[in-house]
Amino acid sequence: MFYIFLFLLRHEFDVVQARNMDCLIPAHIARAFREFKVIYDVPDFYAESYARSLPVIRKLVALLELTLARKVNALILVSRWQVKQIKPEYLPSIVAFIYNVPFVADISYSSKSEEIFDIFLWGFFGRR
Repeated sequence: MFYIFLFLLRHEFDVVQARNMDCLIPAHIARAFREFKVIYDVPDFYAESYARSLPVIRKLVALLELTLARKVNALILVSRWQVKQIKPEYLPSIVAFIYNVPFVADISYSSKSEEIFDIFLWGFFGRR
């Protein structure tokens, strides 16, 4: 997490897309020093997937994740079912659903803006 934080401080971005909570924490800290928007990309909630050992720890991690998620500019979820895991007061104003498995359909993209901006996406690279 520290290296993500340093990277964010050394470079300028318009948008940072944080995937999972371990990327969201340094993005929020770096936002105190740099101005950029944060999109939180949630394939699964951290407390439900990784902090399952002790109920007290799981609840604290869930509270931290939801508190930080409330402060993002947009939230990307992989399923509409994930909304049930979040209390409405923790939802940011923009919530998008990008499913893990795309629908077989015509997918087209059009942009009404000619403006170019930089996005930083930090994910997991390597072996687990």
